[in-house]
Amino acid sequence: MNTKVLRPALSISAIAFAVFAAFAFSSVPEKGKLIDVYGHNPLEDCDVTTVECSTIQNPNVCRVSSGGQQLFNMSSPTECNVELYRKIN
Repeated sequence: MNTKVLRPALSISAIAFAVFAAFAFSSVPEKGKLIDVYGHNPLEDCDVTTVECSTIQNPNVCRVSSGGQQLFNMSSPTECNVELYRKIN
């Protein structure tokens, strides 16, 4: 009698553990690729601006103002040439 109850209970618990382990130990997507950053102005020695830009690609590049200078993110401590995009809400 005990084996008739124990066998299904063990198989169900093994399946539940496998499902839990699959989600618990899977890798998390890299958050650094999809962040909001402040744009850097290349015409002013890559000085940081107060304009919030996004690294998520879209057709609208990030600018200081409408039709103004395009802003970039830092690719090294002295260069800003990584294209940024306007933040979409």
